Amino acid sequence: ALLRSLNGLALKDGCILDPDLLVLLRPDGGDPDPDAEVPTPRSAVARRERSLKRLEPLAIEKIPDLPSLFADEEAKARDPKGVAERVQALWAVSVRAANIVDRKQAIDLLQKRDLWDVATEREQEFLLDEEPSQVERLRHASRREALATLLWALGRNRLSEPTEICNLEVLVRVLRGIPAQEFLADASLRPLPEILDEADFIARCHGAVAQALINRKMPPGGLKVSVVRERHAALYWLLGNENHPWDVVADGA
Repeated sequence: ALLRSLNGLALKDGCILDPDLLVLLRPDGGDPDPDAEVPTPRSAVARRERSLKRLEPLAIEKIPDLPSLFADEEAKARDPKGVAERVQALWAVSVRAANIVDRKQAIDLLQKRDLWDVATEREQEFLLDEEPSQVERLRHASRREALATLLWALGRNRLSEPTEICNLEVLVRVLRGIPAQEFLADASLRPLPEILDEADFIARCHGAVAQALINRKMPPGGLKVSVVRERHAALYWLLGNENHPWDVVADGA
């Protein structure tokens, strides 16, 4: 009972036991008990239940049965200043892709504030390109959703349900109202459990969207593919390993 309450593992006679004292691993390589389970932190289990409850109003016929994903005890977010720098780069490419500013103005958003290097090589190529392709425009236009997500993580923005496309002009007003160096210096993240809740929820939304696309069906529950994809990428990057570059994460979502 104590082991179960602690959600821990035990060691006996060289065997690793689960919280119910069933064998997970034998020293001789023999088969584990068929009912043995690796313990899942309770915070992750509770988070999964909250996400499933939040999905109910979307009336998704079948939600992929993803395991518990994020535990308070194990997760770690990136440095807030790095997140704020990523916001600045996403701002520049988003407004260029949406034709809110021209090429020079988009470049100046970063260069005139000594922030050019916060953009990835791919983002810099897009900003410098006098006539980017439609594919690149669409790719970077969708980054507004990642921008909205990271602004939310920094406590600067409200995040709507992933059935709505964000209003880029609202995000621009937020960013224009704060000097860049002040924005970076004052950067702080929302409480980690709150970010983990959103990450768990959007991962399950992404699973439902992916399943629908594989079956050649419309995304369920009114979910917007680009919103779900970009939010998932932004939160995965925010909570991911420092060695995961932005372009790799964003293009792989």
